[in-house]
Amino acid sequence: MTQPVSSEEHDNLFRATEEFKKYQENIVPETPLASEPITDIDGNQIGWYIQYEVMVVNNDSIVKNTVGLELTPIEKVSSLLTYIYTDESDETEIILTDYSKIATDKKYILWM
Repeated sequence: MTQPVSSEEHDNLFRATEEFKKYQENIVPETPLASEPITDIDGNQIGWYIQYEVMVVNNDSIVKNTVGLELTPIEKVSSLLTYIYTDESDETEIILTDYSKIATDKKYILWM
């Protein structure tokens, strides 16, 4: 079994990903909502998960106003960017839970 990475090392691994860089300017607040160790059934730490709140802009929906002109409303919706790292496999999983489509499509999307 490998030595678990520290919380700081885990955060640095996440900040180096393309996904973090893509959403970095939209992360609110700067500190994560959650940063917790992942443990196995025996209580041994096997990894970390970290979760940030991001503001996703939805400008996909087009509506017509009363005089027939098309308007594109821009909605900012809070979504979640989650990074999961396991020490044993040295693998990561990044999930964006995109809530920006709830208002227009009545559904949310998980991007992995």
